[in-house]
Amino acid sequence: MENTSFGAENMTGGAMQQEGFTSFKIFVLCIFFATFVVGLIGNGLVIFLTGCRMKTTVNSIWFLNLAIADFLFMLSSIIDHLSNLGQLSLNFMSYIVKILLTLNLYASIFFLVVISLDRCLCTWMVVWALNKRTTVKAKIICIIVWVSSIGCSFPSFEVFRFTFTFLTTYDFTVAFLIPFLIIASSYTAIGVRLKRLKRGKQLRTYRVIITVTLAFFICWFLYHAINFYIITAVENNWSASHIQVLETAATVSTYLVYLNSCLNPILYVFMCDEYKKKLKQSLLLVQETAFAQSSFVFTEAEIEDEVDMRVSDERESEECDEGSQEQEDRAEEEREENERLRDTGEGLSEDPGLWPTTLTDKHRKTIVQMLASEGGAKPGIGNITPKDMEGKPFPTYLQYAKSANGPPVQNDGQF
Repeated sequence: MENTSFGAENMTGGAMQQEGFTSFKIFVLCIFFATFVVGLIGNGLVIFLTGCRMKTTVNSIWFLNLAIADFLFMLSSIIDHLSNLGQLSLNFMSYIVKILLTLNLYASIFFLVVISLDRCLCTWMVVWALNKRTTVKAKIICIIVWVSSIGCSFPSFEVFRFTFTFLTTYDFTVAFLIPFLIIASSYTAIGVRLKRLKRGKQLRTYRVIITVTLAFFICWFLYHAINFYIITAVENNWSASHIQVLETAATVSTYLVYLNSCLNPILYVFMCDEYKKKLKQSLLLVQETAFAQSSFVFTEAEIEDEVDMRVSDERESEECDEGSQEQEDRAEEEREENERLRDTGEGLSEDPGLWPTTLTDKHRKTIVQMLASEGGAKPGIGNITPKDMEGKPFPTYLQYAKSANGPPVQNDGQF
């Protein structure tokens, strides 16, 4: 079996070349070429818009590189397909095409991972994203992704002579399992954050999140599962009929991989806030609006709005703290003033509830003067009677009687 990460594709291509074209294979080829045309046009349009017509932003950089990877992947896949079908004789060029096929395959997957992580960080770390998320850093990350894609493609080169079993396991781990876990975790975190923020139009956003995640899973899982079945079939010498079924399944799974690159530019149209309205417009306007900076789950404008909201909340919190501190200061001042009044005897007629239980001579003078002004006892000390105290809103006569030099207790304070 040929030493390449796209073993299933080459296996099906060889079978087609040897057995001729059946009606099913012709149908599948038609589907493939339709996918190829849509993917090439869609990704080409994204490259044109993000590279020539739109302002350079972090999001436009991500999708420009993703579209380039998908465009080159679709282009190299059609050349490789024609070569497998015997329509082209490329020799050394065919080897280069297979390298480009694998390279752009990894690049496309890795950029999907980067986009999911970027959105997750923009959702959970808003202030950081506003200050640290720059186009320069995005370009550096893109360079790292392309270099990493080249490195991950090395095992697929025939010069290393790795077994098909090793390559299948390697591809499953690096090109599917790890990326899928990261993508699924990132979009799950975004969904949790959206639920906490209780943002509007959550249902549409959740649909996009689920669609993006499921599209990646469906398009890639079947391909890797079929490859593992092929390993089992070869190792256990399955019958020719079983092998033929696997070849058919491998063909379908390979075209699903192509479909993923075709769907990438289409899926993100759903990020447009006015998707139904934009569908009635030209395809160019739909694509440009969908990939504009204002169409993603968390855009820079929304980030700035949330930062302003957080700053406003912090100011309100500070003002609230300052108000609480002022109230505490006023309460402390009132307490100190009340203590001063208790000590000096001032203000007893205004707030009897603050009167002390032990009255001083100055207190008694104040009481006598107050009663005298109301037609009660005459000014002086010791002239207050229980009758004078009856119905008055201040300490009972008993409290007054117990004070120093007060009159004797009468009626035990019961008036």
